[in-house]
Amino acid sequence: NAGSVRLTRYRISEAAFVIEVYKTLRDRAPCTVEHALSEFRGPFSFVLYDQKQKKVFVAQDAYGKRPLYWGLCKDSVLAIADKVTR
Repeated sequence: NAGSVRLTRYRISEAAFVIEVYKTLRDRAPCTVEHALSEFRGPFSFVLYDQKQKKVFVAQDAYGKRPLYWGLCKDSVLAIADKVTR
């Protein structure tokens, strides 16, 4: 359960927290991204590459509190940003 891991208790970054929660859930049993995300509370957005499964996950909370824009360029490069400027 992600709630049992306290971010401030271990003084880890939010990025490290997301990675550790995902890896823990994935390694316990086959874990879908949807299941892993159901454990998160509050605003979030992140991009995670699972090297074991060779997949990229792009996620944002249901309310879109933390902006995240992504897309694939012509050469299949993944572009990621937290704001769009012209």
